[in-house]
Amino acid sequence: MLKKIVVLIFMTQLSFGSWSQMELFNKTYDLGSGGDADGWTDIVMKNDSVYVSGSTFGWGYGYRHLSSFPINNPQNIAHHQFMTNTVNSYYPGIGKSLLVGSNILIMTGSVGGDSITDALSYALITNLNSDSLRTIFFPDSSYFQASLLTATEKFIVSAGSKTTNSNIDFWLIKYDTLGNIIWENTYGGNSREEVFSLDQTHDGGYVMAGYTRSYGSGLRDVYVVKTDSMGVFEWHHIFGDSDNDAGFVKAFSNGDILVYGGVSDNTSGELNGFAKKLDSLGNEKWYNEFGYGIDISETFETMTPSSTGYIFAGTSIDASDNNPLGWLLKTDFDGNELWSRRFRKRDNDNYFRDVLELPNGDIMACGFVFSEDTLSQDAWLVRTNCLGFDTLPEANGEVVVLAERKVRLQNMSKAWGNCIIDWGDGTSNYLYEDYATYIEHTYPNTSQRTIKITAIACGVEDTMSFNIVPTTINVTKETLDKFSLYPNPAYETVTLQIPAFQEGDYSVRFYNNIGKQVQIDPTPTALGYEINTMRLPSGIYQVVLVHRNGMRSNKKLVVQH
Repeated sequence: MLKKIVVLIFMTQLSFGSWSQMELFNKTYDLGSGGDADGWTDIVMKNDSVYVSGSTFGWGYGYRHLSSFPINNPQNIAHHQFMTNTVNSYYPGIGKSLLVGSNILIMTGSVGGDSITDALSYALITNLNSDSLRTIFFPDSSYFQASLLTATEKFIVSAGSKTTNSNIDFWLIKYDTLGNIIWENTYGGNSREEVFSLDQTHDGGYVMAGYTRSYGSGLRDVYVVKTDSMGVFEWHHIFGDSDNDAGFVKAFSNGDILVYGGVSDNTSGELNGFAKKLDSLGNEKWYNEFGYGIDISETFETMTPSSTGYIFAGTSIDASDNNPLGWLLKTDFDGNELWSRRFRKRDNDNYFRDVLELPNGDIMACGFVFSEDTLSQDAWLVRTNCLGFDTLPEANGEVVVLAERKVRLQNMSKAWGNCIIDWGDGTSNYLYEDYATYIEHTYPNTSQRTIKITAIACGVEDTMSFNIVPTTINVTKETLDKFSLYPNPAYETVTLQIPAFQEGDYSVRFYNNIGKQVQIDPTPTALGYEINTMRLPSGIYQVVLVHRNGMRSNKKLVVQH
């Protein structure tokens, strides 16, 4: 069934120009038209342009919007918005639902309510200039979650879910760009299966991933289905824990299949991101889980291959504030973690929905974030370098003379892949990203030296230098007053960081709010002391730091339990 829909177009044809000159950024966008809920779910590169698509909902218009934006740079975004004159809502698919061909642009998803019983699937088709437009609708009680365009650009294959015999099954359908169905099939058991992802395999067949409630041991288990080129079932692969698990999929030219998503932990019930490599017959080759630890739930929702591995994007939720953060993680081709980054644009919910590697190795991720009052949301676009940093490398730090000939370089930036420290005496240290934020060095004598720091990330360098004389320094009141307390308020422990710290040179005293000294047991660390505050009643304390020369400094500390 074809239907004409109204098009509102704001279009400026731009190009990326030089990739290496593009800035790194972390930006939100109000897509306009009275949108109260804006978000991007897909990002695709074609030639010198990048397109993102998603949805914007405007409560003042009596209809909902589906928006597609070709992105050329963060400052000047060309965009067009597709609108229906009905009250139905246009939703993009969870998986890849934006297809960009040589002269055709297709967006797929569902129209209707949140429930599949109220929805029908659609494919919205236009050329790259939006000169013509048509929408194909498919049966009620179905929705598309992911689609792909065949090499000839004459056919579309979409995967989603469809009600059959009172069950909800995986659904795979091939049709031409006029809406004529070539074939379709459903897959599943006697309960519910939902597709999240689709890809074409090396043999011309298809592989889908999502979850099943008909098979497996949990409430929802990861469900992978492989078909031949006509959609005929060949095999399935099921795995998961006892709770809610789901997966996405990517196929490779050698026959391997990468399944990724989120699986629940049997002990904590929290989600961990996972990646599993299968061979062409569905046999496991390797499996890894990823995350930030206890009380944090993570899940991958998209992945893009890189020249050196796989880049995953998704969401990480810290139980301390229960607000999702955008999450990027890169592995090598064997699933070993290379780096992991979390992104927060605003205090409230931050979601990544798709990721793209650019020709120079930079990374773009799109999604949405909620407003500070959580009453609306804006589209979100982040560009990082090849290491997942949205800032350029910065060489910084401070030098502290610890003793005769001994110095410490501390408070170094971590927004780099590697860091070279030239101590100025013919020796140097080569630091990797996971190194501690300080390093110590002993010189052969007390001659003046120049320390040079070079921070390196993705071929970009930044340098800074210090001139020092490594002799014992006299502690002044100004130096002593620079000691810090963290965190403040303190809950379980508090750390005293002391400039030019030497164990034995200092003592620490605590006084309560009536001036009575409180017994404490400070533990020396590399930068000062750590003190257990769990035994202290909640209240306000004066922390007094005393140097062995009799000089002292004090700061206020709040203890809360």
